[in-house]
Amino acid sequence: MRRFRLKLDEAPDARFDERMEKSATSKLLTPILQILMAVAITLAALIAPAEADTLARVMPFANQAVITVFKGRISGDNHDGSFLFDSMNVPAQDGMLGPGKAIKDSGQILSWVCGDKGQDGFQCTFMIQKNARTEIHQNPVRVSYRARGAEAQALSKLVVPNEPDGTFKFINREGTLKILATDSEFSLHYAE
Repeated sequence: MRRFRLKLDEAPDARFDERMEKSATSKLLTPILQILMAVAITLAALIAPAEADTLARVMPFANQAVITVFKGRISGDNHDGSFLFDSMNVPAQDGMLGPGKAIKDSGQILSWVCGDKGQDGFQCTFMIQKNARTEIHQNPVRVSYRARGAEAQALSKLVVPNEPDGTFKFINREGTLKILATDSEFSLHYAE
């Protein structure tokens, strides 16, 4: 075991100052990384394949994943985004980008936000924090969220049932994003 002794008349070494600067830099980088992720999602929308109308993409990083469903073409019908927006059993609120809806679980591990961007279509974003209820894998890209019991029951009340048995089921046109809401389970799965 190494012992360190600092003499009171000596200044701390340069490595200590460097480590302190890196710590402050990392605190500054967190908001910058979030901004870069938003830019990356926007760029993904701009370079979307021409044959896709609605796409889901994941940008996984340290402790969260972002899944975005958006209109891929100007002439597209935006079925997935509009269906998700209409399925949210919460009131729309006016925002800077137009009317929007939001659903969050009690621990804010899952955040589901959809906005009506007028002629630009609907855009929905799912932010999933890394937690015991989630799995986030980068290669291949896979994200899942699962709530059970009281949490699932609370979340299932926030979506409009679309099945005869009173459950909510959604699969996007690409088949990459699946959502299930019942009284006993609320799950979201994304896989490329």
